[in-house]
Amino acid sequence: MEARIFANQLGAVAPTEKATSKKVLDGLDKCLIIYSLNLLFKALRDPTRRRILEMLKERDLTAGQIAEAFSMTAPSISYHLDLLKHAQLVSSRKNGQFVTYSLETTVLDDSLGWILDLMKKRK
Repeated sequence: MEARIFANQLGAVAPTEKATSKKVLDGLDKCLIIYSLNLLFKALRDPTRRRILEMLKERDLTAGQIAEAFSMTAPSISYHLDLLKHAQLVSSRKNGQFVTYSLETTVLDDSLGWILDLMKKRK
């Protein structure tokens, strides 16, 4: 029932509940992909965040080790790391009083796949 209401709000006419559910899910998948891409591009737009990713490509680092490479305050580094986490480009784990960050490439793989698929459809 909720799927039918949502589909009607989108202007879709639903012949069956099953077809409606599939269309709604496809629409939600597309929305999630776009949202993820927006977060990804926002994270990659900044040179500081790109440099952090390059550092993490070499090895996992604590927040302190990352901060040492930049001339900015700890809260500023924390902001950049938080944005990278929201974009799912890095993960963190707490080791006692330290937080260690690791590079995550799944979102890059997924996004690249989506972009390549989009390019195929244009040809």
